Amino acid sequence: MTVPYNDIAFPNDAAKRVLDALVTGLVKFPNGTKTGILLHGESGNGKSAVAEAIPAEMQKHLDPSVTPYVVKHHVKSPNNGVALIQSLENNFMTWPLGSYHYCVLNEIDQLAPAAMPQFKSLMDQVQGSVVWIFTTNHIDKLDKPLVGRCHVIDYNPSSPNVWVPHARQLLLNRGFDLSDAEILRDIVIPAGNNIRNVVAQVDFYAAVSTPSSSVTVATAPQVAVVAAPQSVATANSQVKQLALKMLDGMSAEQVAKKLAIPVVTIDKWEQEAA
Repeated sequence: MTVPYNDIAFPNDAAKRVLDALVTGLVKFPNGTKTGILLHGESGNGKSAVAEAIPAEMQKHLDPSVTPYVVKHHVKSPNNGVALIQSLENNFMTWPLGSYHYCVLNEIDQLAPAAMPQFKSLMDQVQGSVVWIFTTNHIDKLDKPLVGRCHVIDYNPSSPNVWVPHARQLLLNRGFDLSDAEILRDIVIPAGNNIRNVVAQVDFYAAVSTPSSSVTVATAPQVAVVAAPQSVATANSQVKQLALKMLDGMSAEQVAKKLAIPVVTIDKWEQEAA
């Protein structure tokens, strides 16, 4: 599920300021020199989430009556060569003229070197009609002419404090009212200044703590998060340890529901511990 643009947890003010200007049309985009948005930074800070949210938000400001035409790919072998470029070309040929098309390519640094010349040619060929949105953890591996065709946005967090408001909302949704200092100490710092891990840490905290009596969960504000907590929780060793302890007095189904983890994962952990 794509997270709405306005619910994105941005890692720094500069990234949000530039993206806001591009998607709202405050800055003309695409234009003769820049036809892409390149989001770069460490894994886990929400690059893919915002990349997938951009088309709908941009189209809303251009013409909300038109559904955006979007193609998405996670660039990885074997779908990272000339065949991928040809597939994109075929997509663009079948889409109607007169509106922007959007192409989201995650991990663009995985594009095969042999496909790069044809890809740059395709970018030039569809200039003015396609908005390219790229993500990468390794901007140093990218071809300079490709980078030069993009608005380059650093998507790393400016400081741990940037995640505090998002963690607070998630905690309120679960019935916990913590101070900024407590959120930094118990949630953000242990999560390693990473929004995916912040989500998992909130789940862990909620599972082992008693909710605040002054917070009513039903009326707490709801927020969309950058990463699904299930995918992070299954990789979190603390949550795994907690799940195994809970299995002493609960069924796998009950533990899965409590921690928002698939039952098959709980079963797997139980088998591994046997």
